[in-house]
Amino acid sequence: MMKNNLPSAVLLPDPLAPLVEFTEYGQIATAFQTYSFFLGNGVDNDKDSMLAAGLTEEQWQLATNPEKTKYLDTSAYPFIPYNLDAWDGYYYEREEIYATSKALNKNLIVLSGDTHNAWAGRLVDQSNEVVGIQYATASVSAPGFDSTLNYDLQTVRATEPGVVQIVDDLDYINMREKGVMVVTFTPEAAQAEWKFISTVESETYTIETSVGKVLTSKIGEKTIS
Repeated sequence: MMKNNLPSAVLLPDPLAPLVEFTEYGQIATAFQTYSFFLGNGVDNDKDSMLAAGLTEEQWQLATNPEKTKYLDTSAYPFIPYNLDAWDGYYYEREEIYATSKALNKNLIVLSGDTHNAWAGRLVDQSNEVVGIQYATASVSAPGFDSTLNYDLQTVRATEPGVVQIVDDLDYINMREKGVMVVTFTPEAAQAEWKFISTVESETYTIETSVGKVLTSKIGEKTIS
């Protein structure tokens, strides 16, 4: 059940410190990973063990949630979850992260994966305020929307603009290509470049520059261009 009293701010490091790992990149950026990243890589996530290690019940709940934060919603049904196994199912906890970023006046950039498709969007809180930007990388070989929906290339290309139109705060999506996302941080901006390859079935391949994409979010603006 959704909690009624949404947070105005939750300041790090308490109570989230046990659940994140920080990495400093000079004076340009601070990266942090939620504890669920480590749980997915072999760390014991048994509830009794984690509580015995000093985590509270609420922290255990946060630690065992997936990291995905972007959600699909439409203007007609703004609060209907698209995927309960993602942050859609954890509305309160998502607002905690947003409130923390706002309280600390940070330029929040969320880097995502595991959706198997490339996309970018703005992160919007309960008050309809943009609190950050999210960039998501495509998979290297795992199937994406095109395979799930069994769409051919022509249908995928025709569908992508419509998805951007109907999904609130989504600025870009590529539902077919495979490759990597290169993110560059400078004192002025955070830039994401999607590099797609011609095939994943051969050691011989080319970079498909015609479908590549570069998007930038300038510091303090919370927009994508």
